[in-house]
This record gives sequence, structure tokens and C-alpha cells, in this order.
Amino acid sequence: MAQARKRISYIIPSAADDVPKLQLPPHGSTKLGVTGPLLTLANASPRNNQVEAAASTKQPRHRLGVASLALDSSTQLIGRNAPEGILYSGGRDGLVMSWDLGITMNRVKPRQAGSNKKGRWENLTGWGDDVIDEETDDDERPISDGDVLGEVTTNVKKRRRAATLLGDIPFERQWETDISQFQPGTPSLFRLGAQVHTDWVNDILLCNYNQTVASASSDGTIKIWSPHATIPVDPTTIGTHSDYVRCLASCREQNWIASGSFDRTIKLWDLNTTTKKPLVTLNPPDATAPKSSVYALAADPFGQVIASGSPERVIRLWDPRTGRRTGKLVGHTDNIRAILISEDSKYLLTGSADASIKLWSLASQRCLHTFTHHTESVWSLSSSHPSLEVFYSGDRSGLVCRVDVEDCPDLSEGECLVLCNEAADAQKASAEGINKIAVMDDNLLWTASGTSTIRRWNIPQRRATRPSHYVLDADGDQVPRSMGRQNPFNEVPSESSTRPPTSHGHSKRLSMAPSVQSITSEQWREREPDARRNGLPYDCHIRLISPNDPFTPFVSLSRDAEVATLYSAASVMSVPRQLGRAPSQTGVSSPIQSSRTEETIMMANTARAEYEERELAVDALPVCSEPDFIIEGDPGLVRSIILNDRVHTLTVDTSGEVAVWDIVRGICLGRYLSEDVAAASRTGSIRYGNGEKEKSPREALEAVRERIEGEAVVSAWCMADTKAGVLTIHLMEKCFDAEVYADDVGFANDRHFNEESKLNLGKWALRNLFIGFIREQARRNPPPAKDGHIGPSLSRTSSREDALNLQSGKSGRSVSRSPEYQRRPVRHPPPNSTVISSPNLIPAVAPIVSSSVRSSPLLTPMISLHTQKGILAHTLPPIPQSPMSDVTPTPGHTRARSGTVDGSVTLSGMMTPTTGREDYFTQRARPPGPASSPAPDDFSGWKGPDGKGEPPTPSTPSGLMGRLRNFGRTKRPVSDTPLALTTPTTETPTIPEVFVIEVAKTPLQELLSGNLSPPSSMEGPPPLFPQNTTILISEEGSPSYTTIYRGLVSHTHHDTDALETAMPMWLVEYLLLNQIPPPAAPIKVSFVLVPWNKDPDAEPLPELLNTTQSKLTASRNLRIRKILNHVQDKLDRMSSGSRAPSVRSSVDGNSPHTPHSPNSPPRPRSEDAYEILCNDTLLPYGMSLAAVRQYVWKSSAELVMCYRRRKTLKTLT
Repeated sequence: MAQARKRISYIIPSAADDVPKLQLPPHGSTKLGVTGPLLTLANASPRNNQVEAAASTKQPRHRLGVASLALDSSTQLIGRNAPEGILYSGGRDGLVMSWDLGITMNRVKPRQAGSNKKGRWENLTGWGDDVIDEETDDDERPISDGDVLGEVTTNVKKRRRAATLLGDIPFERQWETDISQFQPGTPSLFRLGAQVHTDWVNDILLCNYNQTVASASSDGTIKIWSPHATIPVDPTTIGTHSDYVRCLASCREQNWIASGSFDRTIKLWDLNTTTKKPLVTLNPPDATAPKSSVYALAADPFGQVIASGSPERVIRLWDPRTGRRTGKLVGHTDNIRAILISEDSKYLLTGSADASIKLWSLASQRCLHTFTHHTESVWSLSSSHPSLEVFYSGDRSGLVCRVDVEDCPDLSEGECLVLCNEAADAQKASAEGINKIAVMDDNLLWTASGTSTIRRWNIPQRRATRPSHYVLDADGDQVPRSMGRQNPFNEVPSESSTRPPTSHGHSKRLSMAPSVQSITSEQWREREPDARRNGLPYDCHIRLISPNDPFTPFVSLSRDAEVATLYSAASVMSVPRQLGRAPSQTGVSSPIQSSRTEETIMMANTARAEYEERELAVDALPVCSEPDFIIEGDPGLVRSIILNDRVHTLTVDTSGEVAVWDIVRGICLGRYLSEDVAAASRTGSIRYGNGEKEKSPREALEAVRERIEGEAVVSAWCMADTKAGVLTIHLMEKCFDAEVYADDVGFANDRHFNEESKLNLGKWALRNLFIGFIREQARRNPPPAKDGHIGPSLSRTSSREDALNLQSGKSGRSVSRSPEYQRRPVRHPPPNSTVISSPNLIPAVAPIVSSSVRSSPLLTPMISLHTQKGILAHTLPPIPQSPMSDVTPTPGHTRARSGTVDGSVTLSGMMTPTTGREDYFTQRARPPGPASSPAPDDFSGWKGPDGKGEPPTPSTPSGLMGRLRNFGRTKRPVSDTPLALTTPTTETPTIPEVFVIEVAKTPLQELLSGNLSPPSSMEGPPPLFPQNTTILISEEGSPSYTTIYRGLVSHTHHDTDALETAMPMWLVEYLLLNQIPPPAAPIKVSFVLVPWNKDPDAEPLPELLNTTQSKLTASRNLRIRKILNHVQDKLDRMSSGSRAPSVRSSVDGNSPHTPHSPNSPPRPRSEDAYEILCNDTLLPYGMSLAAVRQYVWKSSAELVMCYRRRKTLKTLT
């Protein structure tokens, strides 16, 4: 089986804030003969002190859009009396980060039993008569079908569901915010961050009592991470898909998670095991259907049902125990993007790209109601209510709404609010919609969008718990009800918008600052006393239509789920609104249009009248005009392009700035401001707040590239990408194909290089990346001494004792080590390169939970075994030689050290003293004897297998082969007499017979057993890469490469063992033997060289070629200077009458110069005597043939160049 291809990658560190500012050269700047980019420093401008202060306190941030959020309100920190909240975020940059929220919390009061009424949603939506009673008596219990596993787990589920309904609160929800102690603007501080994935993080969730973070990524992996571990640990891969992993769902009570992927499968993973095999794989009915990709996933807390959504426009229901489909919900007209399931598994809430939100009954498998207040695709849903009676929704336009029907007698009595608008800031680019919503106790809300920032909104409490003794005065400030206006309506007394007033005298939730779609103070003064509903202005409300209303327009027409879906906001463009209206009300032609039209203005122009006509979120004003706090993000790289010199790369970030990078040295050379890039743009596709248009990232890079790129022709040797928001360079086996002249890459005046010296870009980069690995291998494998003796080396055939001798500075094999000493790692593991923690990190307290074990319903229930006391009391101890405990190690043929990804060292293959009874293969202890009488098992007299005489066979077989040979023979019982009391014999000591097992060496062992000849500094000159450059070694897989090693340049000498395992053989051969794969055949360029005879005043030069030589052929990297040497040699020999050298030898520079007599003047340099032209353009001496053909000749015809004598010769020195 062929091994998978491996790829070497390195991530260049992000540019510092003091990177030089560059200015674009003017149009038409000459580039003839220039190989590198034209970089011009901009005028120095004084830096802002505030910017410098911000840079000094900069913390890690997201670089690209945040795709998912998860909220932990149960983990308590050391020294704190209660949890303070931790927010987790996963972004398109592959990062998973956590933030300390600093919010005061109290314990939740237990719910009263029976608070959840049966059939609440059915009664609200007009289906109360069709409620199915799921509770059956014992005599009505269905007959068993033989599925014992199903019966066991179903009964467990019912018991746990009953316990939950009786008041038991899950551990994760036992704390709530103390809103009276909350201070607006409380900052969220960085806690931890981990580079978990190499591609977008599409979803994250918390499990295992909020102690484990699970993440799904476009790299095809599902990983778990323990952020509260005492020692930071790397994330662990628990499973993979063959395509992007889009969504996750967890079963709280059974401790498993489900993952949905674009490979059209759903896989379940048990968090209690370390295997990477799924428990169950759920397959769609048609695995090849193009629209079977899983976009949304939900599972109930007790593991009874899984719901999935896809572009098929249906919701599929699955039984995770059997892996079978149990139902299909039809009604949506577009892709299902979000799914929620109630605590009791009775209701399902789905959000779709058809702009509708549907509520389903899982008992009857029908749609109960369709919410149509959104006009854009619904991307996210969130709810902490057990029955989903309070839920939040976010759409593609950036609007976030809340529907609250808790304790309402009718759906029309409920409340639908527009809470905030992410896209309200016109000065910023499009937020690309609401990717995720996280809500804490219906008081604080966090939104994640297409930008790298996370916003926190201070939202009003839900309707049932909103305080009623505060109202808003005319200026919008909160005052006690006795100071406010009286409610003019004979309805429930008006409640305040939120909670008691906070500091600074106002609430940011109802800010009076004018902004787009926000409530201004002038509007408040003009409002009538009836401009509030439930304490909030009517302008923030959206009318909920009751199905029991006789004038309800659409839902009353049909009870069918599919017909109900037809009236979603995105699919009723042609349905007349007046269909269900009263005759006195004049409707509009489309519900997508604003309800404030000329027809509506004809009605009473009051806030309540407008509310009665408002059914769309776009017509309402958001309650929160600005966020309470923003977790800022950094601009991330979104596109890159490698310039033609293959040394420099251009990147553009989310802010529009273009940076120039040296990818061989791993540094950023400078950046062009977004204003300069915008000025260089002619047309655009992105509109910014200043009204100007700027090019798309690809077009912006092309605009800068056109202005600064030089004229070089170099073979491609690497690839670049910016998927994680940083510049990543990838190298494969063909990375050794690019060669450049040393003076073109900054070594023009270096004494170690001349004008003809070349550097291989692949060799240069790889040597400097792994310089620590090379030096460590050279230390472990020193060259032979002058007398021919090879010193101790840590080859793959050496023992662990040699390694210890080497570490202690001793040689030979006479040093004895105890097993305890031998188990110590030789080196301490390097710092973790994946996890970054805050210097002010406060550790977390381990959760205190019940001792009941959460078992997976997918596994066979364990039946307790009743055994007598003492039976099964002693378990077999693990064999200490190997963690695998199934292979007997053979000294001398095992690895001395086994490297891991994070550089830690594990010991294997070491013999340890046994305890208790000996087994068959255990070596017996030798008794101490006189120095003159060596023990029979002493190896001091053994000369090895190459000795002259064969040692006699001992009476008692020893050694592995000896034991194997006597295996099965009758053995004499071992005497109970201690060996130490046996009288030593005076006979000649016998030496045991030893048989050497020949084990085939791996290619790496063969390589390390010989002499090493690593590349010299001439192959990879300094400067070296920055020490914080990240190195990745990946293996080809599906859908992308799988990372098998991750480390830093500064830690490669610590990770030597791990690198040996992860490196491809072609890389090891280059680093240790300076051998590279056979290069491709060099590319030749043919050309014709003729004299320039267009100047009548100049002396004509003779033809260099005869009739048999019509053209010349040379390497495409040949410089014009070498052609001048050829011209000079030919002309000099023709003038002296000697035989002219061959064309090949002359062009290649192997022909000696024509000898001169001692009295003749010194011969001038060829570039001082002659010059070469092409297309009437004088060619620079350092230009290559390939560059001449591509940038000067610009034709597919035969390249023609002319030579002539220079008119003025330089003064000879």
C-alpha cells in the first residue's frame, strides 16, 4: 500500500504594528532588469501614542469571522464564590478562544413541579383538540418487540424526563445572572486560545459538564479540548468525515455528540472512549443526492431523537439507537439552517433560508405554526426555555429578534421584539449575517457574524419577569412608576423596558444617540402616552398573528404543513395581503414591502396603529441601538499571491491593507494602506461608508501587483494560502526546482557569494526551518574519530543506555542505570505551541456532580455481576515494558525514545524489575557473588557474535531464543531455597549462548546508522526564520491534509523524535544527507545572436556563426553577462586567427580566455566592451534569457538578440 503524501508547511508570524508603510510607485516606472518588487518607503508620520499603548497591551484575537459561540455559566474559578461566566468562540481562522465575562451570578431557584403545562403550544396555535396523551397506564403498555436495549434506554429516558419535570435542574443551568449587580460596559477578558483546526471552525459546543469543548471544522475533523486542564494539552481528534463538518449536537445525559457533514452522513461519537470510530453512522436514503449535505443538527438531552436539516428542504428524524429514520417533516421551501429541540422532546423549532421559522410537534409530526417576521434567510436560533416558548432568531441581514409567548393565553398576546441590528453601522463592511447567538438568562446576548468581532447586547428581560415598577419618562430615562405617566389603556399595567437604572444615568439598550434605525429622543418626545407595549416602545414590536383570530390572513386557510409554508415571508410575493383582512383595512400587494405605505398612512397615525400593521422585522426599530461591549478582532488575511520572483508574496486583509512578505526569511517587509489601495482601484465591488468603491480582494492584489512586480522568471517551488487568516506556505517534494542568483535575493555584496552563485529556494527555507533538528542529529551522531573508532551514537540500533550515557557526557557501555532513572525523560517537553493562555489566568474548580455515570444508550447496558467476596479482586497488572502490553520488547531493536506531536518524550522498550510472581519470560534476579567468581549470567566475558570462539551452552537456557527453543519441555519445579544461599561453584564460569535476531531496518534506521552530511550554511544562509514560526507536517487525506506534527522553529531540537516519525523520507534525506530527489530536466532556450549593423557610424562586427550553426541553445537562467563573454571570446579568437571555441563551451563559461602577450594591454571586461540588444532595447547584464524572452521579446518566434561594441569604454583601473 502506497504511503500517503506528506506536506511541509510553515506559518509566518503576523506582522508587527511597526511594519514600515509603503507607497505605490507611479505608473510606468521602469522595471527592466529588476527581479524583485519595487518597494518605496512612505514619508514617516508620527505614530499615535494611543495606538502604541493599545499595541503594548494587545491580546490574542480572532482574525476572521466568528462562526460559533458557546456559553458556560456553571464553571467556577478558584477564589470566587460563584461562576462569573465564560464565553467560547470559534472562528474561520481555526481558533477556539475563551473569554472571562466577569458577570455576577446566583443559584437558580428550583422550579415548581407541574409548571410545564401539557399541550402549551397546541393551545396557542389552535391545535389543542389534537394533543396526544403520551402517558400510558401499565395495562396499556405496548407489547415488547424484543428490543431489550430500546426498552432499557426508553425507561431510563422516561425516568430522567420525569425527574426533570419534577424540578431537577441540570448542572449546566444551576446558575443565573444577578442583574442587579451587573454594570454596563463590563469588559470581557481573554482567557485561553487554541489553534485547534487548520481550516474554518463551523460549530462548537460544550459537553461533559462544560469541561470539554467540541469543535467541527472544514478540515474534516471533530476535536475535543479540555480548557481547564492543569497543564495545557493539545486538542484531540475524536473523529473525521470525508468532507466539511458543518454542525454538532450533544446528548447531555448520555455524554455523546453527533456531527453532521457535507459528506451526507451523521456520526455519533462517545466521549468516554478514545477510539476514533463512530458509535453509529446515519446515512440518508440516497447517499449520492447532491442536496443531502447536513447543515443543521439537534439532539434531545436524553438521546432519544436526532433531527437534521439539509438543502433537501425536509427535516429528518433519527433514532440514534438503531440508526434508522423515524420520520420526515415536510414544509420548508429552502435549506434548513438551524434546529432546536425542546427539553421534553415534544417540539422542534427550525429556521430556514426561506425566511420562515416553523414550530413542529414531534408527537403528531406536523407543523403547529410558522413565524414569518423575517425577510432574509434565518441562520441561527437559540433558546434556553424548556418548551421553546422564548426563542431568539438571527437572519442574514443582521437582525436579531425574540419571540416570547410564555404564559400567554393566546399567540397574539405574545411579544416579538427586534433586539438589535448587526448591520446598522454603515461605516463598516457587511456583517454577513448572524452566524450564532448566545444568550445568558434572557438578559445578555452575544452575536457572532462574518466579522472578527463579538458583540454583547444588554437586552430587556423576557416579558414574564420584566420589573413593573419602572417606566420610561419623556426623555427615555427610567423612573419609578409613581413619577411616570399613567397607563391610558385598561390593560395590564405597563412595565419598564428592562431593569432598575444603572450608572451614568441611562441605558445603552435605549440609547438616545441618533443612528440608523434607532429610537431618537426627538421621536420619544413626539410619542403619545400609548407608544409603549409591555413597557417597551411599539416601534420595537412586531405583531404576532393568532391562528384563533377570525381575521387571520393565511394560517386559517389550511392546516396542512406544506400549505402553511407557502405563506412564509420569502415565498408570498404574489399573494395579496387583503385576502384575510377586514373590509375596512386596505392591504398592500406584498408582505415584503414596508407596512408604512401610503395606504397605511390613511389610518390613524399612532404607534399602536402602526404596530397593528407591522408584521416584518425590517419595519421595526431595534431596542438596542449599540452594543454594550465589543470583543474586538484583528484584521485577517483573506487572499494572497506569490510574485514572479518566488521570494515575495502579497496579501490583503479584511481592512483592505496589502502587505509584502519575504517568504524565505519569514518576515513582513511593509504594507500599503487601504486608502492607497483604494486610490489605485478603478472599479470596485465593495462599498464602504465614505461612498467610495474599493476592489475585491483579488482585484486589489492585482492592482498592487501590476505596480510593483519586477521582471523575474523563477520556477514555482511552494504554494501559499490564507485560510486561517495568516500566511501559510506549503512545500511538497518538488520544492527543490527553483534556483535564483544570490545577488538577486540580497547577497550582492556578501563575500561568501559571487555574481554566479545560486541558491535553491527550497533548500534555503527547509534548512533554516529545521536547523535545530539538524544540530540535534549531528550531536547524537558525531562523525568517526581519526583512529576510526565510532563514538557513541543514538542510532536506531543503539540501546537506551547509550542515550543516557550520551546525555551524561560519558561513553562506552559500562554505566549501569536503575529502571527508575531510565524512565525519566531525557528532555523536558517544550512549551505548548497550540494553546495560548492569559498571564492573568485564574484556574477553574473541578465541578462537583453526582456520582451516577452517564452511559451511552448506544452501548449494551451493563448488568452487574454478583460475585463472592474476593473473586475478581486482583486484576492483572499491565506489563511495564510497553504501554501496548501485548508485545515483549527486544533490547537493541526498539526505539530509544518515542516522540509525540507536542514534543514530549515517552519511554518504551525498557526492562523493569518484576513484582510478585514471575512469568515465563521474566528474568530472574542474580545473586551477588565474589568478584573473582562471576555469576553464570554475567556477560563480561562475552566477545559478541564476531568473537573467535563460540561460548559454551549454559546448563539453564537464557535469552529469548533459548527460552523459545525449550518452550513446552517439562520444567523442574523452582526450589524455594533463596538463590543467595547457594554455594558458588569453582568451575569455569559458563557463558550463555546468545542468538542475535536480525530485524530488517527501516529506511530511517539505515540512514541514521551511517555518516551524516547535512547541508552547510551556504545552502541556507542567515537570517533564520523567527523563532515563533509555526511548522506543520501534514498527511494527505480527505477532505484536506491531516496535521500529524505541529511545533515551533525554536523547538525542533526538542521534537527530534517526533519529527523523525512525522517527516517524509525526502525531507530527512535532504536535512541529514543533503540529498534531494532527482531534479527535472533543465529548460533550454534557443536564440539567434547576430551583429547590430543599424548604426552607419559604428564599426560593423562580423558574424559569429557559420552556415552549420544557425542558433545557440542555453539554460533559461543564463544571464546576458555570460553571452557577452561568449561574444568577446569569439571575436577575439576570430581576430587572432585561432580556432574558435565551441558554442556550448563558450556560453557555459568553460572556455579559457585568449592568451595575451606580456606587452599587450589588459583585456577589458566583456560588459565594458560590448552590449546586447533585443527589440532595440538595451539589455541589463544581470537579466536572464527567460526574462528577455518573456518581458522584452514577447513573442513565440525564435528569440533574436544583437551584439554591438559599446561606444564609450569605461576607464580601466
